[in-house]
Amino acid sequence: MLIFTMTGLLLTACNPFGYAKPDSPTIAQSSWAYDPPKPVPDSLYCYKTLAENMCYKDPIDGADNRLNGQYEPYIPPKERQWWERFG
Repeated sequence: MLIFTMTGLLLTACNPFGYAKPDSPTIAQSSWAYDPPKPVPDSLYCYKTLAENMCYKDPIDGADNRLNGQYEPYIPPKERQWWERFG
């Protein structure tokens, strides 16, 4: 009886999910799963008007002389995983 009890205790100690359930956010934070990619914001094209600047998602044809600024979203470079650093 003691052998069965000790065997059961030793086998449960090898569970990699012992500290969290498989659907827990703790697993995502410990590199067991990856976060979904974040959405990339749209570009903005801002034009001068009589009152204030107006910004649009798409450029306006024929209004290049009023273009005040074009703002492109910053997309950070993809981080390399630890296994990609050795290859």
